[in-house]
Amino acid sequence: MRVLITRPEREATALATALIGRGHAPVIAPLFRLEILRPPSEFAAALAACQTVLLTSANGARALAEASEQRAKPILAVGDTTASTAEV
Repeated sequence: MRVLITRPEREATALATALIGRGHAPVIAPLFRLEILRPPSEFAAALAACQTVLLTSANGARALAEASEQRAKPILAVGDTTASTAEV
């Protein structure tokens, strides 16, 4: 089966490799590019004041890791991939 992958390049390549292993023919055509922004000046204070961080994607986990070295807050993740990315 031919499969169109529209994820950003980083995720598309890993998915394409898995699909090839299952006998599919992936076509990579990213429809958006991930750009991690600098956190606003009040980010550190907001993070310090929160009780828990909710991560909704692996990309969000990566962005948080780049934005702060704070690692003491509990994290809620929406899925296994997001959780494992947050653990690294």
